[in-house]
Amino acid sequence: LTIAVSVTRLGMDTTADWLLPRHKATDPAQVPGAMTLLFTSTAVAGIVMALLWLPARHLWPSTDAPVVAVVDVVIWILPVAAVTTVALACTRAFGGVLAFNAVDNVLIPLLRPLALVLAHLLGFGVLGAALGWALPVVAGCAVASVVLHRSVSRLRATLPAGTEVPRWPTRDLRGQVARYCVPRTFASAMEQSIVWIGVLLVGLIAGDAAAGI
Repeated sequence: LTIAVSVTRLGMDTTADWLLPRHKATDPAQVPGAMTLLFTSTAVAGIVMALLWLPARHLWPSTDAPVVAVVDVVIWILPVAAVTTVALACTRAFGGVLAFNAVDNVLIPLLRPLALVLAHLLGFGVLGAALGWALPVVAGCAVASVVLHRSVSRLRATLPAGTEVPRWPTRDLRGQVARYCVPRTFASAMEQSIVWIGVLLVGLIAGDAAAGI
């Protein structure tokens, strides 16, 4: 799932860090349209990746394996997690790091163990634990969305009266995003694969419990 999220965000998080500050300084009216492209691309990629699990699950040696059941329960988190990552990058691109750190380094990591303990106390088992890992991302996405909405509203308020704010970026801007995000998508996927490939190999050789340990 971590590797899949790194693919589905399509490098749009680092694209936001690179692109939005430049346009905020030189052509702020283009920023909302650029953000629409970033979020739309990421959300679509996340949904497609989640749907690919439906045929992929049947390739597993046993379709009633615990890992298959867990992924069935949490696969919907892919587009949410990818969009959250991009949203937090956008908040940072507006010049602040408080929201990024509060959500990514405090809120989600704090809620996850609490949710896991609650799932255990309520006797929900492995699937409950999986949901306890996934649901805090929704809370993080909600907080990031509120912060980002306020940032965009403040940006719009600074524009001269009558300034046209395109809902979709220009062809040139779309080209800039594509040229930047394609290599970043590959690099991010390789980075996460290198980090997690050991866990996948242990799971393949010794089983899911050994991989978890």
